[in-house]
Amino acid sequence: MEDVQTLQDAQRRHAASHTLPVYAEANERGEAIAFAFDWPGACGWGASLDAALSKLERDIAFTHSWLLSHGIECSNERPLRLTVVETAPATGVPLECDSEGFFTWDANPYTDHEVDFTQKLLGFGREDLLRLMEGLQDREAALNLRLVEGKRTILEILDHIAIAEWWYATRVLPDPSVVGDWEDYGNTAFQRLSSIRAMFLHTFLAGLRDAPASERCRTFCHMGETWSARKVLRRAVWHELLHYKQLLRLVPKVAAATAGKPAVGAV
Repeated sequence: MEDVQTLQDAQRRHAASHTLPVYAEANERGEAIAFAFDWPGACGWGASLDAALSKLERDIAFTHSWLLSHGIECSNERPLRLTVVETAPATGVPLECDSEGFFTWDANPYTDHEVDFTQKLLGFGREDLLRLMEGLQDREAALNLRLVEGKRTILEILDHIAIAEWWYATRVLPDPSVVGDWEDYGNTAFQRLSSIRAMFLHTFLAGLRDAPASERCRTFCHMGETWSARKVLRRAVWHELLHYKQLLRLVPKVAAATAGKPAVGAV
């Protein structure tokens, strides 16, 4: 559990200093997305940095509860302020939670403990995701119902989660052909969720553990975006949880719609 202890130590250290380091991306309109890497997956976005930080603070509370629900003890201390320690230009679309930033944090070499903890967190996320799907009534209709034109169905979100994990792995593999194409991993979203996850754990993460120290801070550039293995680790957890939280909001509305009841709230 040394990986968990490392997280707890970082949280306590920053709480004792009454600050929490935040890494942000902002564009010329002031729109921003912000992350607190001490709290895996936590992020906030908005029309301003202040709005993004306010949402980040609420998401940290969610992450705290989520980690506790899986037996990960966290610091109960709350920092007095979120402190932006680095801001990168937002080349994505912050209001769509589209992040492309590369921070000094990402440039540091990853550790085996970070790889192990990432695997643990991804397991928690997938466990919760599949449990949420198991609770669907009239499953086929619910998975394929499009509540709003132009928005993904539940099934399309699941497929996006699966394929994104393959895509993340290919960002930092010297030879991406070793993991093939995403279309090689099955014909359905559920097949791909399982088979791509197996590749990510047993091929990609295993390869990271075997990498020598000299390779652990290597960077790659794809279509103008800079990547490192450490960035992939944090992004994989963030992406799984981002869409899990989306589905927590969407599933009750789809369930109400398939049952013929009025749905409330935004999708």
